Amino acid sequence: MTKIAIIGSSALFPGASTPMEFWENLMSEKDLTSEATSADFGFDPSLVFHPEKGIEDRCYSIRGGYVRDFIFDPNGFELPAEYLRKQDKLFHWSLYTAKEALIDAGYYQKKEYLDKCGVILGNLSFPTNSSHQLISAIYAEAIDAHIQPLLDCPEFKIKGHQQSTPPNNTLELNPSEMLSKALALGKTHYSMDAACATSLYAIKLACDELKTGKADMMLAGAVSASDQLFIHMGFSIFQAYSPLDKKFVPFDKDTAGLVSSEGAGMVVLKRLEDALKDHDQIIAVIGGIGLSNDGRGKFLLSPNPKGQNLAFERAYKDNYISPEDTQYIECHATGTPLGDKTELNSIATFFSKHHSQPLLGSVKSNMGHLLTAAGMTGLLKVIMAMQHQVIPPNIKLRNPIKADNDWPGSDGMILKHTSWDHIRKQAGINSFGFGGTNAHMVVQNHFTGTKIEDQVSKRVKMQSMAVVGMEALFGNCQNLDEFYHTIYNGAQHFGPLPKNRWKGIEENSSLLKNLVLKMVKLL
Repeated sequence: MTKIAIIGSSALFPGASTPMEFWENLMSEKDLTSEATSADFGFDPSLVFHPEKGIEDRCYSIRGGYVRDFIFDPNGFELPAEYLRKQDKLFHWSLYTAKEALIDAGYYQKKEYLDKCGVILGNLSFPTNSSHQLISAIYAEAIDAHIQPLLDCPEFKIKGHQQSTPPNNTLELNPSEMLSKALALGKTHYSMDAACATSLYAIKLACDELKTGKADMMLAGAVSASDQLFIHMGFSIFQAYSPLDKKFVPFDKDTAGLVSSEGAGMVVLKRLEDALKDHDQIIAVIGGIGLSNDGRGKFLLSPNPKGQNLAFERAYKDNYISPEDTQYIECHATGTPLGDKTELNSIATFFSKHHSQPLLGSVKSNMGHLLTAAGMTGLLKVIMAMQHQVIPPNIKLRNPIKADNDWPGSDGMILKHTSWDHIRKQAGINSFGFGGTNAHMVVQNHFTGTKIEDQVSKRVKMQSMAVVGMEALFGNCQNLDEFYHTIYNGAQHFGPLPKNRWKGIEENSSLLKNLVLKMVKLL
């Protein structure tokens, strides 16, 4: 199988804006989580905080890993600096990490190479800080119409938000499109969301672009820059957080839940044979990536060990690499008791079957769970550990859990700085997301003692695909036969707006009129 080389990387994580700062934080065993400030939420977080779970419209935890003191430089791109300056931090973080990764790889502003480069960007597709502010007036006006009669006060108004109106009030480009235009990339670009497995999904899809010859270089990574109120309210509803007075330590018996975080990371990828030919720096090699999806399960947050094991099998078997050679696994391990135990059991089932006992760790013990960008923190930790030949510890881990089959995984959890002096290093990286999106990536160091012809292979040939099944569900068409008759007879299925589609907003004529006027002003 064609191997893919990682030739550049970047980081914008809590407490770090470069890979080296990130590494120094891990080696110093820093806890990079903290309670939210007004700058993080856009208002005083105490207004929505309540320490008890299950209180409506309240967050029972405002702890997180936050990117602070980052100043975006909009210069050096192919789009106007003033235009980029106005954009949301989602775009700023994506642009910064993409640019830094290209600089690290040595290809920034090299047009002849960027013409053959694309980007796959993982993005948490939730409201951002500025989009929340822009649309908050709609919420406020809709509520005003109901509260004014109750108070018998037509002048009553709710303020939409406490900040000035963001300058980016017209959304022209999605994140990957802005990256592509700003960096003058000539190949495939799109954004995608596979929940907490997004980073590795994006890298897998970027690898496919290279293996099939659709591009000669790819940027791949993810950004998690959504509105923090939205994130914290959502995870509070799921009761997935660890309360402020409880323990957050992945793989610990006493952990009470996760801590969510924000950030972005990017890597530059090339086919290994091309990277060797072009004398690129090769900071790691992707041995294989296995994906699976469990489909509908018992509950959105309930992981499925069958799907996780299938991702393991596809990463190794389909790429002709051995799990016996994996010395370390950077685990997903978010700190939720059910998730951590399920993952450990999945690892134990698969690797004990292959007589392998890798060491285990989770960077989330340092900085929490970066959601869509979580895989980027795990990947960068593995790359840096390979380069420095030492694996940083899981901080604050005192009472490790153990797998049900008594596989001694807990004994292999790294509690102190651990030497990694294997000549041939191989690690696995886990990412498991909501709804059963599973991913396992195998990363290897570039072993220069091996003959070049042993490390490369022919490009994957494009294969013809057969359509072996179809079904249709469009409008009132419940199957293919009804769809065929609709097309044949030229039938239409237009109808009135379904009840409750817009929760009554379609009946608020004054609000709709104001929205139309605002749209006209924007145009």
